[in-house]
Amino acid sequence: MKNFARSLFVFASIAGSNAVTAQSETEAMFVLSDIVAQLSGTFDNEPQIFLEQAFDDGQGQLHTRAKLQAKLLDRTVNRTAEFLVYLEETELVEIWRFSVSAELRGVRMLRFAIDDVEAWGAATVDLPENEPIPCEHVWFQGQGNVYGQSVAEMCDEEAYEFILSEDGLWILNRTNDDGRLAPVEPRSIHTKFFRATRMECFVNILHAGQPSDAGLGGRTLINPIYLHDRGDTFEFETKEPSSRKFILKLRRSMWPSRSGRNFVPMLIIYLYQDRIAQDMIAGSAWASANSDRVAFDAGGIGARCKNAKPTAAR
Repeated sequence: MKNFARSLFVFASIAGSNAVTAQSETEAMFVLSDIVAQLSGTFDNEPQIFLEQAFDDGQGQLHTRAKLQAKLLDRTVNRTAEFLVYLEETELVEIWRFSVSAELRGVRMLRFAIDDVEAWGAATVDLPENEPIPCEHVWFQGQGNVYGQSVAEMCDEEAYEFILSEDGLWILNRTNDDGRLAPVEPRSIHTKFFRATRMECFVNILHAGQPSDAGLGGRTLINPIYLHDRGDTFEFETKEPSSRKFILKLRRSMWPSRSGRNFVPMLIIYLYQDRIAQDMIAGSAWASANSDRVAFDAGGIGARCKNAKPTAAR
């Protein structure tokens, strides 16, 4: 995380300079390789919002919650790669085409809008016949990450800056309107889409009035539940005469501390009753950020999450 933040500072210092994009075709091939290796998956900005709420300055400038998913299409070839990208909140579906460009001396990115949101779930997706969105981006290397910036003379609208690393995909909207890919943020702060890991969870709730050794007839046991670890939630009701509502939430994020002494990444599991609020936590636990599991068992209410077997991400 520290390296990622340092790289963001470097990017802010050099963005806008055409010189930084100049590189050999061999270097551009490595950039394309990094994009192919790091862009696929599920990304969520909930941890960013969590920290913004923790350090809220009263200005009400929190980011909008968004989950982005990207998958590599199978027609990728040596010098070109295509991704299908889906932003759930705005129902945006696009194809992002990356290709090594001798002209730009980098990796050219073109975005093609897909009109049918159902294309995200389709087995195959054809490149649309319409022209790409009229704004090209060029991607380059720096500080162990890869960056994308708009080709200035082409991008009066739809201009974005990208930072891609093992931690996630950060996007800054440079347009004058509320672009569908990432909201305009008045303080020019990137929307931080953190890379998510799919986890397999279960909950075990003892029904009211049942003894602690009650079997399955006296409990609500749900297994498996699949959540990602960047703020995903699962809502359910217990199977008892007077049912209760619970919400399971999982977050891998920095833990905020105004003193700075506890500003460290953690994997945290929460079980809320009725609604998500600090005073409604029925149980919670935390583990180190690199842990592959986290669990708690408190007074007949328990939950556990562990890394799921590799499958297609949610």
